[in-house]
Amino acid sequence: MNALHKVVPPLLLGQALRGIEAEVYCLQRNPRPEDMRDFATGLGRPCHDFSDLHDDLDHMLALLDILDEYIAVSNTCTHMRAGLGKVCRVLIPAPAEWRWVGPWERSPWFPDFPPYRQQSNGDWGAALGMLHADLTTAGWI
Repeated sequence: MNALHKVVPPLLLGQALRGIEAEVYCLQRNPRPEDMRDFATGLGRPCHDFSDLHDDLDHMLALLDILDEYIAVSNTCTHMRAGLGKVCRVLIPAPAEWRWVGPWERSPWFPDFPPYRQQSNGDWGAALGMLHADLTTAGWI
C-alpha cells in the first residue's frame, strides 16, 4: 500500500506567495523549524505560526472562518473550511487522493475549491505558477 504523500516544498510555496499583500498564517500541523525557515525565506518575510491550533479545533475553526484566503493541500482544515461555506485553494499532488481524481477539473465534493494540480510527481512548478497568477488576478499580489 502506498502512503498518501501531500507535501509542497515550503520554499517553493513561499516563493509562489511572495509579494502577497496580506498577513500570512501558517496552519501546518507540526511544522519542522527548517520548513518554517524555508517558507519565510521564499515568502521574503516571517509568517504567523498558528500550527498549535490543531490541538484546539474550535479555535482553528474560528480562525478559518475569518481568513480571507486559505491555501493548502487537502487536509482537515480544508474540510472545516468547506463546512463554513468558505473557499480554499487546494494544492493537489500527483497522484491525487480519491477526492481529487477523475475526468473533472474540480472535485464533486468541493466544487467551489480551485485546484492547483501537480503535473508530475515531484514537480510543483506549473501548479504554483497558476496559483501565483490567480492570486495576482484577484489583486492579492
